[in-house]
Amino acid sequence: MKQVFDEVVSRVKPSVAEVQVSFELFSRIASFVKKEFGLSAKLMGSVAKDTFLAGDKDLDIFVFFPVSVSRDELERIGLEIGKAVFETFGCRDYVVSYAEHPYTKGVIDRYEVEVVPAYSIRSTKQLMSAVDRTPFHTKYVLSNLKKNDEVRVLKKFLKGIGCYGSDLKTEGFSGYLCEILVIHYGSFSKVIRGAQDWKYQEIIDASGFYSSRSYKTVSRMFKEQPLIVVDPVDKNRNVGAVLSLEKLSRFIVCARKFGLKPELKYFFPRKRKVDGLSIVRSYEEKGVRIYAVVFERPDVIEDVLYPQLRKMLLNFVGFLGRNDFLCIDSWVFGDDECGVGFKVTNTNVSKYKVVCGPSVFNPVKHQEGFIKMHKKVWLKDDRYVAEVERECLLIDDCVKLFFAGTKEGVRGRGVPANIADVICEGFRVVKGKQVLKVKSREFWDGAENRI
Repeated sequence: MKQVFDEVVSRVKPSVAEVQVSFELFSRIASFVKKEFGLSAKLMGSVAKDTFLAGDKDLDIFVFFPVSVSRDELERIGLEIGKAVFETFGCRDYVVSYAEHPYTKGVIDRYEVEVVPAYSIRSTKQLMSAVDRTPFHTKYVLSNLKKNDEVRVLKKFLKGIGCYGSDLKTEGFSGYLCEILVIHYGSFSKVIRGAQDWKYQEIIDASGFYSSRSYKTVSRMFKEQPLIVVDPVDKNRNVGAVLSLEKLSRFIVCARKFGLKPELKYFFPRKRKVDGLSIVRSYEEKGVRIYAVVFERPDVIEDVLYPQLRKMLLNFVGFLGRNDFLCIDSWVFGDDECGVGFKVTNTNVSKYKVVCGPSVFNPVKHQEGFIKMHKKVWLKDDRYVAEVERECLLIDDCVKLFFAGTKEGVRGRGVPANIADVICEGFRVVKGKQVLKVKSREFWDGAENRI
């Protein structure tokens, strides 16, 4: 493992010159903000904490306002400062993005720069917005992290297995989460060993806010969040809140495999060439049919698009199930093309299905209501059952029934508004070998089903 670790460090640790260039650009921007607006700007993120990877050109610059400034003024002046920075330093195509409040981002000298307004506070008890925590995160890491390269290697491992990034598309590990894990466990190898035994809702409390006797309370606080890493600067926040169960599980499995046989492929995976025809044939041999529903990509950011796609998929798979089509796998894609992929074991169902009604021991009015509702009713043990004609006999008809119709109808079936709007402009359903026409890499990653 040490040999692999050393090789990874040699590839991902930034040079002294790269670090110097990053700080020089920040210094020029901070001086401009101070001179033109009289406000202090500080560098945050992985560059400030010296945990960034070679080639990563990201600068998170926070501009601090006194708490006496109103929220409206902070947002207005914050955007004004951001626009002035990008225009002065040669970036014309900057954009305004939104977190808890708006900020500006763009590219300066090939660096992706974010200019974020925040309040200057002395304690997290004075939090006025979520971004106000960031300086305390930076201070915590600078005070407690002794082995920066251990974080770099963990980040690269997570990137290699597709689990790095706290955006809502990836739902993976954030840089700050990586830093806390290394601080808590002591090294990359110890994080790998520790993760192999993580339980569902494993609790990591680096600052010791909670005793083990109160862990049940902590689990309830962060209900349905599969990994709980208590923020060392805010005991009421889970740093791993965005992490999905799927990405957590992938990390645990890869940690176990890497622990048994450390290899560079986990950090520097080769880009696989997708053999779509082989994938389709392998499933058809098993009696499984692959489908894709493809439509135009809505004009929304990824942090909006992917949660909406997942919400739609959940409702769509439920719709298939209620119509007795067995979906064994499903996923979303939103890169070159946009849509959902799914695999089913049956493409048609019988004309009638049997539904179960009330028991003879239930109130009589309920029994009578069930009997009146159906033409043919009989008893199975103590319950009434009835024969009902299905609305859809073929899965193609079921899929079209879910996605077709007016915008109001599509939204009523659980499709978010942004996606419903583009679906109503047109969509296509492809199946079997027809899916070879789908160009999306994310579609094929989902179809391939690899760890």
